[in-house]
Amino acid sequence: MQSKEAKEFEEKYKEILFRQIREMCSELTQYIMDLQEIDSKNKLPNLGITLNNKLIELQKEFEKAGLSMFVEEREGYPTDSFLGDAIIADLLDYMEQAIHNLDEYTYSLQHSFEENMKQNSIWEKIKSWFQPHKQTQPLLTAGKTNLQTYQKIDEKLWNYNLRENIVSSVAMQIKKKKYNAYYVPSIVKEFVTPDLQKLGLDDLIPDLEEKIVEEYKKDLPDPEIYAMSKEDMYLFVPDFSRKDESFPIQNQTRNIEENTITLEDLAFIDRTVNALERQLGIQAIQKERTQPTQENQKEDKEISK
Repeated sequence: MQSKEAKEFEEKYKEILFRQIREMCSELTQYIMDLQEIDSKNKLPNLGITLNNKLIELQKEFEKAGLSMFVEEREGYPTDSFLGDAIIADLLDYMEQAIHNLDEYTYSLQHSFEENMKQNSIWEKIKSWFQPHKQTQPLLTAGKTNLQTYQKIDEKLWNYNLRENIVSSVAMQIKKKKYNAYYVPSIVKEFVTPDLQKLGLDDLIPDLEEKIVEEYKKDLPDPEIYAMSKEDMYLFVPDFSRKDESFPIQNQTRNIEENTITLEDLAFIDRTVNALERQLGIQAIQKERTQPTQENQKEDKEISK
């Protein structure tokens, strides 16, 4: 049973998160419409909508297990859900990658337009709309790759599910937050294992431990340089076989609280919402394609950039 404070915390968290996602959906809708006016062949999904629906789907799974995806109470105080943070951070990473690819596609489109408009005669310019200049073809090819990546990320978001993805999400979240390897086994035991058990995913715990060890080993320092003995390995790579009851849980809880998702961590959504510059660039192409400038009307009525 959630306390009043925990309910208020959750409602505020959800209000901010979903409001920002709705705004992002709106901006992406306009952005995609502008792109499709230039290239109607590309039917792009709105990843903001996919993200919104996936979060609602996962939220319901947590609720069925008697959990909140957004809040949990530690030592009598409400704070972010560790598992929820890991999932949201992973999904937001997907979104950031997708937006980056959309930006790259826009760049290739605009650059191609600029190069094609450098043709000398009006006939060459007209032909360029149907047959891109050879110098811009690599850019357009790269742009298509960016669109394909964007669409694949949409599929990843759509297909995200707890059983197949929670291990990777939690392992990457722990690594990104740079928790001390010595405390990681205790963190998993105290803040991850109980919720996985309630979700009916406790059979994934061995896989999770293995994945965390694998991620930490990627950053393992050279033992010859650091003169690191096998006995000291647990300081660099979590050792889930250690039976040490001296883990300072209270200090560890503070460490967890300092590393939960904050409003600043959601700032990239605001950067996505603020898509005005990208839209202006696309709209400029549309305008210049349909409205010759006054100067060119007087001279040779060429279509100008």
